[in-house]
Amino acid sequence: MLKRRTVSLFCLVFASAFCFAAALQTNQMNHLPKKQWNQANAIAAFDMVLTRSAFDRAFRDRLTASPDSAKQALAEEGQIAVPEKIVILFHEGKYDENYHIFDLPPFNPSGHEKCAYRQYFECCYPVW
Repeated sequence: MLKRRTVSLFCLVFASAFCFAAALQTNQMNHLPKKQWNQANAIAAFDMVLTRSAFDRAFRDRLTASPDSAKQALAEEGQIAVPEKIVILFHEGKYDENYHIFDLPPFNPSGHEKCAYRQYFECCYPVW
């Protein structure tokens, strides 16, 4: 009886120490300095996010929940400081008619030329 109690106590102490060490390591990882937002670091972070999204449904749902949620997930997964002005949007399905993204035409206060939908649809810049 005493031996069983000692073994149980030992297992409990060992499990507690293991959990504490894991929590400490996670906490240290969250306090590492984040990488600077630049082309190379952003591409690496996006690669990490896209890779994880292919097998982690909960993470994938975070990416599609909102631009703020996607930005937070990218910052955490890529350990990168995402500037406030950056907007990140993920969606599933190549032809999702719920997303309408446009590049605005050049501003011309004296011009009233017609601007066509097709010309400005699918914004904004070439792939890095």
